[in-house]
Amino acid sequence: HDEHRLLRDADGKPREIIGAWTNITERRQAEEALRESEERLRQITDSMVDLIAQFDPQAFFQYVSPSYEKILGYRAEDLIGKSAVDFLHPDERDEMIQAIDAMLRLGKGAIQFRYRHKDGSYRWIESTGRNLLNADGQVIGSTMGSRDITERKWAEEVLAQERNLLRTLIDNLPDKVYIKDAECRYVINNPVHLRSLGVTQQDTLGKTCFEFFPQPLAEQFNADEQESIRSGQPLIEKEEAVAELPTGQPAWHLTTKVPLRDSQGKVV
Repeated sequence: HDEHRLLRDADGKPREIIGAWTNITERRQAEEALRESEERLRQITDSMVDLIAQFDPQAFFQYVSPSYEKILGYRAEDLIGKSAVDFLHPDERDEMIQAIDAMLRLGKGAIQFRYRHKDGSYRWIESTGRNLLNADGQVIGSTMGSRDITERKWAEEVLAQERNLLRTLIDNLPDKVYIKDAECRYVINNPVHLRSLGVTQQDTLGKTCFEFFPQPLAEQFNADEQESIRSGQPLIEKEEAVAELPTGQPAWHLTTKVPLRDSQGKVV
């Protein structure tokens, strides 16, 4: 960096030039390194599937990644300078403003909320983020990384409905129905089965048939269940001589036991 000053004599004619220079090589190298770093970061964010955004202290968009258009339908020019709050679902806006503020202050955790798509529908979004601070510790903005979890939320809702329907069916069947884990411990019992045992649901959790039935019967029940788990084959309508609880009266039951499998087909 050069600076020059022309000195003139009494008649105004140039007499000499005074010059000075400053070596700014390190500064130029630092500026170039910063530009290269920013360009690499921009290339990374531009190619990400997740949503990346930067906001000013009042939560107005300053930058959005191209994925916003793919996921939410908005181009960058649709959002820059707009308030992010305006796109929250009105039913949960106040609650989400507080939750987002807490997350940004703490810089940890994740929150889920509904966000308006350009077509007017709402998508479920999961976000993490933190505040940006200057050298004095003042908030100068914030960054957030988000992803669309709409399909996951839909799947969770469907699963919850299926579980509710299944539990309603189990609870209203006139037969005794129970579910055990791989260690043959009770997990679920319908009301008919609980009444036959003379206990509550809480009384059965984590316990096996050995704690409710005479030893010979419990050994028989347990052996059948272990074999079904081992073989992966159901036991269909086996005639069993049992003792009705809590009276101990002899009775005959037709018993069906079916191994339950997870999504990979493993007996659980």
